[in-house]
Amino acid sequence: MGALNVKKETVKRAREIQEKIHAALERGVKDLFIAEKLSVKVEVVREARKSLGMSREDVTKKLYEVWKKMLTEGYSIEHIAELYGVKPTSVRYMLWDKERFSMVAAKKQSALLRRSE
Repeated sequence: MGALNVKKETVKRAREIQEKIHAALERGVKDLFIAEKLSVKVEVVREARKSLGMSREDVTKKLYEVWKKMLTEGYSIEHIAELYGVKPTSVRYMLWDKERFSMVAAKKQSALLRRSE
């Protein structure tokens, strides 16, 4: 019976890891960062990403979408940078350089959202 319980726990743990990987990828988190946080090999994350039909570019696009949404909702650049393990200047630069996303517009939108609540 003991070996069967160990196998069930192993399967359960593997399923939990896959769910966490999928959730992180949907938030635009990069493979290496996920692997480090979950203490798994990057190949495990890469295979999970591929099983979802996501390319690295898809994950990057998702990342920008999530960041823009968070900024519009009033999160600070510093908070976002800390969550994603990057520098605040990287968040600013990547959103402007790749998406032409204006921080001024995000602040205005955030203020409008707060007033309507």
